[in-house]
Amino acid sequence: MADTIAMSDEARINANKSKRPGPAERKRVKTSKVRTGCRTCKSRRVKCDEARPACLRCLRIGKDYCKGYEYTNISRHSAQKRILLPLAPQNDPIIQRFNSQDELSSFRLYCEKVAPKLSFNTDSVWQKLLLQAGQENEFIRNAIFAIGGFSQRSRLSASRGSGEGYTGVDSVKFEKAALAQYGKFLEGTKRYISRTSKEEGRRVAMISCLLVICIENMQYRPHNALLHAQQGLKLVEEITDDDSDIRQVSNAPEAIEVELMQQFGRLDLQVVGCYDVQPKEVHYKLKNEGNIKIRNMPETFQNVDEACLYLDLVMRRTFHFMAYTNSDHKVQFNFGLEDDIFQKSFCSREETDLLPAPHDVHVEQARYTAEVLRWNQAFEPLFADVLWNPHHPDSIRALMMKVHSLTTTLSLADHLKKSELQIDNFLPEMESLVYFSKKLLEHPHYVRGEFAFDMGLIYPLIIPTLNCRDRKLRREAIDLLAVKPWREAHWDSGHAADVARLVMQVEEEGVETDFIPEWARVRSFSIDIKMETGIAHLTCLRGVGDSAVRVKGVLDWSST
Repeated sequence: MADTIAMSDEARINANKSKRPGPAERKRVKTSKVRTGCRTCKSRRVKCDEARPACLRCLRIGKDYCKGYEYTNISRHSAQKRILLPLAPQNDPIIQRFNSQDELSSFRLYCEKVAPKLSFNTDSVWQKLLLQAGQENEFIRNAIFAIGGFSQRSRLSASRGSGEGYTGVDSVKFEKAALAQYGKFLEGTKRYISRTSKEEGRRVAMISCLLVICIENMQYRPHNALLHAQQGLKLVEEITDDDSDIRQVSNAPEAIEVELMQQFGRLDLQVVGCYDVQPKEVHYKLKNEGNIKIRNMPETFQNVDEACLYLDLVMRRTFHFMAYTNSDHKVQFNFGLEDDIFQKSFCSREETDLLPAPHDVHVEQARYTAEVLRWNQAFEPLFADVLWNPHHPDSIRALMMKVHSLTTTLSLADHLKKSELQIDNFLPEMESLVYFSKKLLEHPHYVRGEFAFDMGLIYPLIIPTLNCRDRKLRREAIDLLAVKPWREAHWDSGHAADVARLVMQVEEEGVETDFIPEWARVRSFSIDIKMETGIAHLTCLRGVGDSAVRVKGVLDWSST
């Protein structure tokens, strides 16, 4: 009996051993197949970056290495959700997308260096949507090549200035090539619009408008960029007239991506903040957009994307409220335009009759201030998670959003104030704005010296450089703008620092105390920039009442 039990135990142990595979017998862990990406990456079973028209991973190996993408049937359900441009035919060789090595190098520079820096909010428009449009329209590709070429010219010019051995010939070469591509883009756009109906061509027209604005700003032609921005915003208004809720957070025309509409919403902020020529009725309409959405703003945002959508809406409403109720401008910009469009950006006597009573204005101002406060409270838990983690994937974006919310708060505080002394009450907000801006500029993944299409830090930092009378903090803000000049849309950080220094000198002249009294403060000033010469004429109004005096100054930007 004991022998039988022992034998059965031994048999059971041997059976268990036979079930346990050895090292050579263990099966390979199953992994999911690579189902997306170019043919080359799928065959190699590696992750593809899915850049169009050719995978960048493959291009690093060789220009003929990428075998293109397979045609994918889009289901009826997904096509109804979002309509994108059709993919290129399966047999269309990728190499035909580039007619020269210069085009290929410009395209790679755009994809790898330029596009990721154009927007601080999303990569959908500049890194995906535009590349898809370039697959279908050659003239869109010409614009992408032009942006890459102008960026290369700027990089070579900066390298030459730092003594790295580049000559002016290299810079001129890329500039000529970029101008030629830009000309092809403009001609192609005209042909496309002439043969396409207005409704069918709206999406491509919006994309083309963004590209024109980007290229004009890269060439230091802000007057052209701002005028095209005005036309683009008119096109958006035509589209939104078909659906009154289009510009709210979640809605868009079926054939126009939400991200594209949001990009124009951010463009709207730049125009209203610098070169506003929109009539009062437009501001009245847009200051009330998304009322229902704002009322239903969550108490806590689920993610940074949701917070960004609501911040864009809050800022647009606030900026249009300030434009609607403005009877005077703190800063007036004139880019040397020959017509009288610029003069229309300021309220005339007739327009002031349209403004509501002062009490109503202040009540409305308090409402918009409360909206910004609600947004900050809903954003705080998310912001706390990323603030002390510089490697968080959303750290740069979250810091930028915090700076923009402070910018909105300070802009509202500066709006309609009766005395320059009132802004002194917001010194803590200015300290926070400068602190978070510095934290952003020192972020290990933040690249300065690049061109950006969207509003970033320049416009926010202008507020403390002009309105903060704490001498130490004001100089710190100016130093942040000047330490390594960069550009955002039509703003140049170095030029902004020059203007701020001149205004600061005007205010501090004759003042022996740290405190800047009201009689010494600049209430408003105008900048007349002659683009053909690079000379800027400043006229400051210093003081209050009958004792106010005009002080003039000149800045020479011809060499920048």
